Amino acid sequence: MQDNDHADEGTLRLESYMTNVPNPSIFQNGDGRIDGKTDGRTIQLLYSILLGHKNVTREREREGERRERERERERERERREIERERERGRERRSRLFSLDTSLSARSLAR
Repeated sequence: MQDNDHADEGTLRLESYMTNVPNPSIFQNGDGRIDGKTDGRTIQLLYSILLGHKNVTREREREGERRERERERERERERREIERERERGRERRSRLFSLDTSLSARSLAR
Protein backbone atom coordinates (compact mmCIF):
# COMPACT_ATOMS: atom_id res chain seq x y z
CA MET A 1 0.00 0.00 0.00
CA GLN A 2 1.55 3.29 -1.08
CA ASP A 3 0.79 6.72 0.37
CA ASN A 4 -0.23 8.08 -3.03
CA ASP A 5 -3.01 5.48 -3.20
CA HIS A 6 -4.90 7.45 -0.59
CA ALA A 7 -6.66 10.74 -1.12
CA ASP A 8 -5.62 12.08 2.27
CA GLU A 9 -4.41 11.03 5.67
CA GLY A 10 -7.99 10.95 7.01
CA THR A 11 -8.89 8.25 4.50
CA LEU A 12 -5.86 6.26 5.57
CA ARG A 13 -6.91 6.60 9.21
CA LEU A 14 -10.45 5.48 8.43
CA GLU A 15 -9.17 2.50 6.47
CA SER A 16 -6.94 1.51 9.36
CA TYR A 17 -10.11 1.08 11.46
CA MET A 18 -11.88 -1.04 8.84
CA THR A 19 -10.79 -4.21 10.62
CA ASN A 20 -13.13 -3.25 13.48
CA VAL A 21 -16.13 -2.90 11.18
CA PRO A 22 -18.35 -6.04 11.08
CA ASN A 23 -18.76 -6.01 7.28
CA PRO A 24 -16.20 -3.66 5.75
CA SER A 25 -17.18 -4.45 2.17
CA ILE A 26 -20.28 -2.26 2.50
CA PHE A 27 -18.01 0.72 3.17
CA GLN A 28 -15.35 0.10 0.53
CA ASN A 29 -15.20 -0.18 -3.22
CA GLY A 30 -13.16 -2.85 -4.98
CA ASP A 31 -9.77 -1.18 -4.67
CA GLY A 32 -9.90 -0.95 -0.87
CA ARG A 33 -10.54 2.79 -0.66
CA ILE A 34 -13.53 4.43 0.94
CA ASP A 35 -16.15 4.79 -1.78
CA GLY A 36 -16.07 8.43 -2.83
CA LYS A 37 -19.41 8.12 -4.64
CA THR A 38 -21.46 8.09 -1.44
CA ASP A 39 -23.40 11.13 -0.29
CA GLY A 40 -21.62 11.29 3.06
CA ARG A 41 -23.80 8.77 4.89
CA THR A 42 -21.08 6.14 4.69
CA ILE A 43 -18.54 8.48 6.23
CA GLN A 44 -21.05 9.53 8.90
CA LEU A 45 -21.73 5.88 9.66
CA LEU A 46 -18.03 5.11 9.86
CA TYR A 47 -17.49 8.12 12.08
CA SER A 48 -20.28 7.01 14.43
CA ILE A 49 -18.79 3.50 14.54
CA LEU A 50 -15.36 4.92 15.33
CA LEU A 51 -16.78 7.32 17.89
CA GLY A 52 -18.69 4.45 19.49
CA HIS A 53 -15.50 2.39 19.59
CA LYS A 54 -13.69 5.34 21.18
CA ASN A 55 -16.50 5.75 23.74
CA VAL A 56 -16.39 2.03 24.56
CA THR A 57 -12.64 2.26 25.01
CA ARG A 58 -13.02 5.28 27.29
CA GLU A 59 -15.73 3.50 29.27
CA ARG A 60 -13.46 0.47 29.71
CA GLU A 61 -10.68 2.76 30.92
CA ARG A 62 -13.05 4.46 33.35
CA GLU A 63 -14.29 1.10 34.58
CA GLY A 64 -10.69 0.00 35.16
CA GLU A 65 -10.02 3.22 37.04
CA ARG A 66 -13.18 2.70 39.13
CA ARG A 67 -12.11 -0.85 39.97
CA GLU A 68 -8.64 0.36 40.93
CA ARG A 69 -10.11 3.07 43.19
CA GLU A 70 -12.41 0.48 44.79
CA ARG A 71 -9.46 -1.87 45.38
CA GLU A 72 -7.53 1.03 46.92
CA ARG A 73 -10.50 1.88 49.18
CA GLU A 74 -10.75 -1.77 50.21
CA ARG A 75 -7.02 -1.90 51.03
CA GLU A 76 -7.41 1.30 53.06
CA ARG A 77 -10.40 -0.18 54.95
CA GLU A 78 -8.41 -3.32 55.69
CA ARG A 79 -5.43 -1.25 56.83
CA ARG A 80 -7.65 0.79 59.19
CA GLU A 81 -9.26 -2.39 60.56
CA ILE A 82 -5.85 -3.94 61.23
CA GLU A 83 -4.76 -0.73 62.98
CA ARG A 84 -7.96 -0.76 65.09
CA GLU A 85 -7.28 -4.37 66.08
CA ARG A 86 -3.71 -3.48 67.06
CA GLU A 87 -4.97 -0.56 69.13
CA ARG A 88 -7.55 -2.80 70.85
CA GLY A 89 -4.78 -5.29 71.62
CA ARG A 90 -2.62 -2.53 73.13
CA GLU A 91 -5.55 -1.33 75.25
CA ARG A 92 -6.25 -4.88 76.47
CA ARG A 93 -2.60 -5.45 77.36
CA SER A 94 -2.49 -2.10 79.12
CA ARG A 95 -5.63 -2.90 81.16
CA LEU A 96 -4.33 -6.37 82.01
CA PHE A 97 -1.00 -4.90 83.08
CA SER A 98 -2.79 -2.30 85.22
CA LEU A 99 -5.00 -4.97 86.77
CA ASP A 100 -2.02 -7.23 87.39
CA THR A 101 -0.07 -4.34 88.93
CA SER A 102 -2.94 -3.37 91.22
CA LEU A 103 -3.49 -7.00 92.30
CA SER A 104 0.22 -7.38 92.98
CA ALA A 105 0.24 -4.18 95.02
CA ARG A 106 -2.77 -5.39 97.05
CA SER A 107 -1.19 -8.76 97.73
CA LEU A 108 2.03 -7.05 98.85
CA ALA A 109 0.08 -4.72 101.11
CA ARG A 110 -1.40 -7.68 103.02
